Amino acid sequence: MIKLYLDYTVHLIKCAISDTVPNSIPKEINLKDLLAFAKIHTVENIIYLPLKKLGIKDDTIAFFEEFYNHAIINDAKQQYYLEIITDAFEQNKIRHCIMKGPVIKKLYPSSDMRQSGDLDIFVDDSNTEKCRDIMERLGFETELFDKSAAHDEYIADTTVVVELHRKLISNKCPWDNKCQEIADRLIKADGYEYRYEMSKEDYYLYMIGHMAKHMKYSGIGIKMFLDVWIYLNVYENILDKELLQQRLKECGLYEFERNCVKLCDYWFNGVEADDIIKKMAIYVGMSGNFGTNEQLIAGEMANNAGVSGNAKVGKIKYYIKIFFRPYKYMANRYKILYKIPILLPFFWVHRALKTLLFDKEKAGIIRSRYDGTDISYGQKLVEFKKNIGL
Repeated sequence: MIKLYLDYTVHLIKCAISDTVPNSIPKEINLKDLLAFAKIHTVENIIYLPLKKLGIKDDTIAFFEEFYNHAIINDAKQQYYLEIITDAFEQNKIRHCIMKGPVIKKLYPSSDMRQSGDLDIFVDDSNTEKCRDIMERLGFETELFDKSAAHDEYIADTTVVVELHRKLISNKCPWDNKCQEIADRLIKADGYEYRYEMSKEDYYLYMIGHMAKHMKYSGIGIKMFLDVWIYLNVYENILDKELLQQRLKECGLYEFERNCVKLCDYWFNGVEADDIIKKMAIYVGMSGNFGTNEQLIAGEMANNAGVSGNAKVGKIKYYIKIFFRPYKYMANRYKILYKIPILLPFFWVHRALKTLLFDKEKAGIIRSRYDGTDISYGQKLVEFKKNIGL
């Protein structure tokens, strides 16, 4: 049944992009279930207009329209705040680069088609404290500021979330260091002194690296593949293919990127696909925007268990990772470690005992993380991801 909803949703997306009338809704599809499916992929606003062309008389259409209007409002708010933030960074001589949604949505027929959960901006780590002062002066509340994390988080107007990234890709990915080299290749944006942008090749590389991160550890939805299709439709003929291939191979992402393009061709260009791509399509359909918690935990458990295939081994490795965190993470919480790093083992023990003795709820969550998880399912996910280049 999921393939039916997946195929029709993809069909509606194609009609929205091309501004054409879609095929009638298959009789097996329930409109409320279609809305629910589209929502978990954050494309419910995109498919409203083609559905409207069908002249459907159903109360559910009003919900589609509500999400469509909300996306327009949210897009306007995000653009407003993005301009305020980047102007402030320019005035304060903060080198910065706009990333993800705010960049790719400019390539869509209408920017509100492409929903963004937050605004993503890269800034050099040396400027993050200065950026926090600027953001708070602009009226944002600091939700997260953590020198050991990949990004800091701010919020305004209850719905506008801004992530200021000190890392392009979180440091748990095998390709994070190669992708981070993009930061050294940023190009000054026309008309600005401190706003930078990625080259066309580097933006595509970053987009694939970001997709691969989410796919490796849980999953990704239709929207990310739509981004790839839209991007290649605009820039494919001007991309330096040899340079891009070289950088993708250096990151270990070339095979994954090729499979992403094949899936785009299968969905949006009507090209026949092999079994791996069809399985990839179903997995993406099941995943939703950033994968499911079940996919995340099962895959994590199988990776921790490794060749042993033993759930207990997986759980022990999980405990080790939780309680014996890296130096940078610990030093950000216990500042004395910056001066006396030899105390790190003492604070590992202190942190573990504090959690186990005084934070019973958190300790319970840690203990029960893999309870009820089927390691064989996790192993199948790990094998599937190897087959698609991860």
